[in-house]
Amino acid sequence: MRVRSPRFRGKRPAFTLIELLVVIAIIAILAAILFPVFAQARAKARAIACLSNHKQLGLGSMQYMQDYDETIIPIWLNYSDAELGKMPDGTVRSWRRQWPYIIQPYVKNFQMLNCSDVSDTDPHIGWASDPEKNGLRGSSINLNDTMATWGTGNANGQGSAVATYASISAPADKIEFADAGNVHVGGDPWSGGKAGRTQYNKDPDDTSKYQIKNRGGHFHNPLRNSWEGDSITPVPVPRHNGMCNVIYFDGHAKAIRISQFWIRPGVTTIAKRPGGAKDTKADWGGPNDAFGDAGVRGNDNNGSAW
Repeated sequence: MRVRSPRFRGKRPAFTLIELLVVIAIIAILAAILFPVFAQARAKARAIACLSNHKQLGLGSMQYMQDYDETIIPIWLNYSDAELGKMPDGTVRSWRRQWPYIIQPYVKNFQMLNCSDVSDTDPHIGWASDPEKNGLRGSSINLNDTMATWGTGNANGQGSAVATYASISAPADKIEFADAGNVHVGGDPWSGGKAGRTQYNKDPDDTSKYQIKNRGGHFHNPLRNSWEGDSITPVPVPRHNGMCNVIYFDGHAKAIRISQFWIRPGVTTIAKRPGGAKDTKADWGGPNDAFGDAGVRGNDNNGSAW
């Protein structure tokens, strides 16, 4: 029988330094492969949750139209200060004039108006939704400025807007709400809005060329974006892996690539002109313009009139 040398008694097998380094290298490689996959999965989950919120918002908008004789929900209502009332500190509840508050009886949730990829504390979100209840300051899902209205009205919502569902030529093809924000170049969405608009119009999908600050309220369509001056530029933005969640006027929601819908004269062929010719200004507000309809708000959506 072989007797073990006392020199080796009590010692256990162990990894060598080389073996440990190999294991660490393998773990690092797996992490490098899997972490981006996990990040993409989380981003996809947030995009799906945001799209679900869009769908609920679309249903709320449809219910509003049913209650108000097919009137499109307005961006703003001209309530008097007396109708709005004041907070305990004497400040007028001015946010009650704005659509994020107007739609609340139908969605009953301010949080759903903000995409999970947007911080509630973003200083450029803008409009207050209801600071008395939850401190939220706006919405990262915005309303189509030139397809809705800045209406008149009273505490009962009467006369709230002039745009109607019947005035829209193809509700299933026209976008009412979208992920949106102010695009700009530089640190300020006001002074850098014009430069941001230029980059956006070159390629709205390329977010490496412009920055986005989120703001509750409304977004502009291609026609309005073409003549806006040096002010801020609120437009639909590709917030989810290059895709933008939108709601159409018939209530359905989906993710789109903005460049496939944003008419840019001389650049795109979205309007499907004869022979594959490039789009022109006359295509704004036409049948293939997803963001504008010449039958709604006149020259605001009629490119041929500009």
